[in-house]
Amino acid sequence: RRTFDQAWPEVFQILEDMRQVSAERRARLVVFNIPEFGWGGRLVKEARYKNFLRDQALAQWCAEHGVAYYDTLPVLTNIDIATIRKSYSDVHFNSAGHALMAAELQKFLMNPSSPKKKQRKNPKKKLSILFKYYHRYWYIKIPS
Repeated sequence: RRTFDQAWPEVFQILEDMRQVSAERRARLVVFNIPEFGWGGRLVKEARYKNFLRDQALAQWCAEHGVAYYDTLPVLTNIDIATIRKSYSDVHFNSAGHALMAAELQKFLMNPSSPKKKQRKNPKKKLSILFKYYHRYWYIKIPS
């Protein structure tokens, strides 16, 4: 079994492929990074996150390739992680965790200062997102 570090070059190639397909379809690729929050209690410093350097490499790749990037780690720092996950042994989000991430995603996508963000011509038009998380898809409508 490969380690994540061994798979890292392939991750960047997949991201590049996604960036090219997005550009061909005149769509904007956005990376919304949710950390693997396997810690208990509170993470008091971002730099203590076990994949901090890996996430910085991802952010750097996005910056170098003009891809909008949002890291949710700062939002999760100093939150008692038990309040937003299903259980101590299940690191998936509970409803409060999903609501928190949805609010962050909405702020990020609606923020006009996001890289390469174009102002919508029709401000009343809804923004829709097809969101894939593991093997499930969600369709989200965000009000203007």
